[in-house]
Amino acid sequence: MIKNFLRPKTIEEAISLLNNENTFALYGLTSGLFDSVNGTLIDLQDCGLGSIQVSSGILEVGSCVSLQSLLESDLCPSELRPVIEQEQRLNLRNMYSVFEAIATANGRSVFTTALLALDAKVKIYGQKHLENLGDYLPLKPKGLVEAIYFSTESKFAFESVARTPNDVPVVCAALTRWSADRYRLAVGGFGKLPLLVVDGRGSNGIELAAKNAYINASDPKATGEYRSEMAKVLTERCVEKLQ
Repeated sequence: MIKNFLRPKTIEEAISLLNNENTFALYGLTSGLFDSVNGTLIDLQDCGLGSIQVSSGILEVGSCVSLQSLLESDLCPSELRPVIEQEQRLNLRNMYSVFEAIATANGRSVFTTALLALDAKVKIYGQKHLENLGDYLPLKPKGLVEAIYFSTESKFAFESVARTPNDVPVVCAALTRWSADRYRLAVGGFGKLPLLVVDGRGSNGIELAAKNAYINASDPKATGEYRSEMAKVLTERCVEKLQ
């Protein structure tokens, strides 16, 4: 049960409050996620974490930016917009912040799959270095997340297959290519988290790597054989888009 609701004006004030026991950071409007929590919610909406800006080809998205605000921003890469639309319906896109979408993601989150392929970084307050999203996701270490960073100077492609157009994907593939011919492939649609499959130079063998990644990805929604084959097909389509 939520006992209290506080809205600090600065990050420093928020950190001070979060150092107390039974306090939880609220990055967006999804307070319903904490209905079973016995403590105090610290709303971060006034802490300056709601901006979107780009510098030297790197997009910085404040952790409190809603998915819909990112979608509507002129700075959002056009290839990423359909992914955000697929992540949540409009009413939930207005509620979920980009960080909440990441923090609550499972393997079927298309947005998190895309960010993993984009080699996104997480900025945690008080840390000098940025945390790789791929390292952050499994552990979700404590700390106030300030922003998400990813490159806008890369080529990105995304493909997915689902039972219906409005359903979450059974399989999806996200592929990024940088000017140095670096390819980074992530697949989603199964398990606890999206899976990084390839990060290296050139695209040779990337489709086979995708196929092998999901060979055992069976659940009630699809067999591993189906997911494996579709991961290969979707990756092929992504590669073709980036040639």
